[in-house]
Amino acid sequence: MNLSLKHFSIAKRILGVCNVMKNDFDSWNILKQDINEKLTEVYFKEREIWFCSIGRNIGHEQHGHHDLFERPVFILKKFDKGSFFGVPISSKLKTGTWYASIKYKDAMFTLLLNQARLFDSKRLTRKVTQLSHEEHHYIKDQFRKLI
Repeated sequence: MNLSLKHFSIAKRILGVCNVMKNDFDSWNILKQDINEKLTEVYFKEREIWFCSIGRNIGHEQHGHHDLFERPVFILKKFDKGSFFGVPISSKLKTGTWYASIKYKDAMFTLLLNQARLFDSKRLTRKVTQLSHEEHHYIKDQFRKLI
């Protein structure tokens, strides 16, 4: 267990899980520093879905969950080996122009197009799957309609 996860576990025991997850900017900051120091390269491609440590964010910005503050993110556009434009994914179904739906393993998920942004590949934790070219084009078209 690295130092940040150890501190996070101690904070959870002291403050209680709900209290820590409500406004846990300090634990996220410790983990973010460790992520920034990560030396291992992650090999990723467009069309893939990865769990990504997106952090503890502010207001209506989507955040990650659990010890690594992660959530699934769709890689819409790879810029280079270290950065990509990604779209966070939610298991809550939403409709409207800000969202696109995909099916994975007999379940529907929502891509939060209004939360798309640049990510560093150091944030990627584990690959989930790769979508088809057709699904990739569908998501790109939905994003173009939004902007």
